[in-house]
Amino acid sequence: QAMLETLLPSLTGGEPVISRTVRISRAEGEIAGPLGDLAKDFPALSIGSYPFQMDGAFGANIVLRGTDTALIDTAATRLIAAFPDATS
Repeated sequence: QAMLETLLPSLTGGEPVISRTVRISRAEGEIAGPLGDLAKDFPALSIGSYPFQMDGAFGANIVLRGTDTALIDTAATRLIAAFPDATS
């Protein structure tokens, strides 16, 4: 606790990180290629894939993180265009 109290005043803030989740009802293997392309085209974003299984169906939540809302929205729009069954 004392170390944290000493450290906090010296920390500087940065831009807030924004995230947006796109849910795709397909197995991770089906989205790997387009997701890799998206990551190459948007290097300023952090892109995470979190697979799930629900009622025997596979899917993945794709989380886009960054500090530029417009860039995140552009990447999400492209991802949704590639997978029309995706929801955001």
